[in-house]
This record gives sequence, C-alpha cells and structure tokens, in this order.
Amino acid sequence: MKEYLLTTNAYLEPTVIEGSEAYGILLTRLLLLEPGTNPDHPRMGVGLGPKYRFITSDQMEMLQSLIQEQVNTYLPSEFLANTKAYLEIKPKSKYLLITIVADDTKYVYDTEQSDTPIELSDLIS
Repeated sequence: MKEYLLTTNAYLEPTVIEGSEAYGILLTRLLLLEPGTNPDHPRMGVGLGPKYRFITSDQMEMLQSLIQEQVNTYLPSEFLANTKAYLEIKPKSKYLLITIVADDTKYVYDTEQSDTPIELSDLIS
C-alpha cells in the first residue's frame, strides 16, 4: 500500500510513504479529521483535538468504540483483518494513548507527542 503526501521530494513529485507507515498516516488522518469536513463522507473522522480534549475515564469506552467503527468503515479492507482499538489515559496527565492492533502490527498514537516523520502539512489538504 502507498500513501501520497501533500509535500514533494527533491524532484517535485509527491512524497510517497509505503507499508505500515502508510496505514499509520491514514489512521492519524482519521483520528484528527473533524466529522463533517469531508463532503463525500460527512460522518468520517473522530475529531480528537477539540471534541475529546477533556475526556473522562467514563467516556473512554464510547471513544474506543467510535474509533473502532471509524477504522472498520473508512480504512482499506486489508487493514481491517483482526483490528482492535485500545485507549488509556496516561498516568498523571490528561493525554490519551491510543493503540490500534492490526494483525501483527501495532500503531500507537500519543496525544502528548508524536514521533512520526511527517508533519501536519503532510496530512491536511
């Protein structure tokens, strides 16, 4: 699987990410996307930023099922095999640690920091 970013390489071609990193980018986009911003799919997106900024432990199960439903609905079918979402609030903070397990690959999204080699400009059109 390939995912094309909005940034370009030295030859002014779109930057291409392949394999599990491409799935990670698709997952990050899905988590950050605000519902209603994609006119073709108005229910697409979790909207992690503003909507779940002050989430409580009581709401974790609801957010976990929302993420699971979004992954099952909007990510490519080869990503779906045995996919499960896990959420936890990091100790002594209000940050979320989101782990998506798909087959033998684990994708971790930490709302406190991101060590991905992509920038926000790569994700948003």
